[in-house]
Amino acid sequence: MRNIHIKSTMTILFLLILLSTLLYLTLTVVREPFIGMEVKETAGRYFVEAIEPAGQAILKGIAIGDEIVEVNGKAATEYHYLNKFFSVEKAVTVMVKHVTGEYALVSFSKGWNGEHTGSELLIQLYLPLCSLVLFTGLSVFLYRKRKDDQAALILMMLFCHYRAKLLFFRSVLSQ
Repeated sequence: MRNIHIKSTMTILFLLILLSTLLYLTLTVVREPFIGMEVKETAGRYFVEAIEPAGQAILKGIAIGDEIVEVNGKAATEYHYLNKFFSVEKAVTVMVKHVTGEYALVSFSKGWNGEHTGSELLIQLYLPLCSLVLFTGLSVFLYRKRKDDQAALILMMLFCHYRAKLLFFRSVLSQ
């Protein structure tokens, strides 16, 4: 009887942790939209090198080769994410000089306002969440069936590693 109580408590605890993780990841993606732009520095100037198809940059008209002039009203060289990660994630406004020579002030709104595309939600939210659930489920299944098997323990550690990577990369985007 006591063994059944322990198993049900562990199951409830596991489900609570899983649901809180899913809620955290959902709020992170909704709160901080994915801009999806990689930038390279050339002689102290920043140019768009790649654009993710599911990001907000492509929806706002930013193209490869455009120059990033300002981020959040300051010179591009002063923006921390641009200097450290060659990215403009978490930016609110970006002044872009298009390849054609014209300037455009692009705004990225925070929070849920309907600007998330289906592909952005798929790539940034649904696929990682499905992977998280799948890896967690496989770990629980292996633990219940093969707790004493060394190969199964190594596989569970691999699944834990992938879950940790998913959580880490989602939390990096939210900082």
